Amino acid sequence: MRNFTTRIFILCLLFCTTHVTIKAQELSFGADLVSNYIWRGSKTADVSFQPEIALDWAGFTASACGSTDFTGETFELDLSVFYAVGNFSFGITDYYGVYDKEEDYSYFKYRRGNAHTFEATVEYTVSESIPLTFGWNTSLGEKNTEHPIEAYSTYITAAYPFSVLGIDCNAELAMTPWKGAYADECNVVNVSLELAKEIPITEKYALPIYTQVIFNPAAEKAFFVFGLTI
Repeated sequence: MRNFTTRIFILCLLFCTTHVTIKAQELSFGADLVSNYIWRGSKTADVSFQPEIALDWAGFTASACGSTDFTGETFELDLSVFYAVGNFSFGITDYYGVYDKEEDYSYFKYRRGNAHTFEATVEYTVSESIPLTFGWNTSLGEKNTEHPIEAYSTYITAAYPFSVLGIDCNAELAMTPWKGAYADECNVVNVSLELAKEIPITEKYALPIYTQVIFNPAAEKAFFVFGLTI
């Protein structure tokens, strides 16, 4: 475990050095404020602040995004690395979430039952003219799992962006193929529609806002979310 932690530390140093010294990359950062934190058809928290930073370089995208509610009860930090080649994208994500202060959420303890969950992702986009994207996301060991099959909780999604009357839209349909973190059996877990628009504030600045209507048939839940991007 000490060797693993050392490698993570070295990768972080390389990341910091790379985004400072290499001129060919694109570095972006920002934050969202959302009325509810809904993730893959399930509610994680109430009003939340969600910062993000991303570095794109030579087909690779390294990003860090987080979320915290205004009560201080929940906290999340997700680190991911993706590589795009052709119409495919391959990635790995480390989800770190604190939802119960009585549990041991030590960040550098990478063990079963701790707050880390790793996930592998494969995405495929049909083409630029047909921007339909399919994604397969599988957890590599689910925490606090009694049944082995739940250790590979899987989320399969199809998303399609489009525009109507100057409003950017994105429709998503997602399912899980077996019992896991998303449902007790094969089922549809997310049917959502997002509408986004920029509201002019000054001559040089426009505020991006968006709304989401989300349905989870498996859980018999529905959500309506408003968000803005800083």
